[in-house]
Amino acid sequence: MAVNVIGFSNALRKTHIEQQERPKLLSDNGSCYVSTELAKYLNRAGIHHVRGRVRHPQTQGKIERYHRSMKNVIKLDNYYSPEELEKSLADFVEYYNIDRYH
Repeated sequence: MAVNVIGFSNALRKTHIEQQERPKLLSDNGSCYVSTELAKYLNRAGIHHVRGRVRHPQTQGKIERYHRSMKNVIKLDNYYSPEELEKSLADFVEYYNIDRYH
């Protein structure tokens, strides 16, 4: 499975993370996360990679809850173009990160 290094690079640029302390990447042990391509990219970007313990889903609890919330909202509508879906996803991310009661 190919790693989307362009997506990672764009995310780092968009958040202006180059000027700040690099984040850690917490992932499961999926094939795309154990690839040498990703390891090389993360090393070049100065990002430490932490993998969750095998058969320990609680490690991924927050992101799993986020995915469930997103699916519950996004699946309620029909999208007639990729742009509509992208707009809906962007709106949800903004709501979830900024407007939602934490």
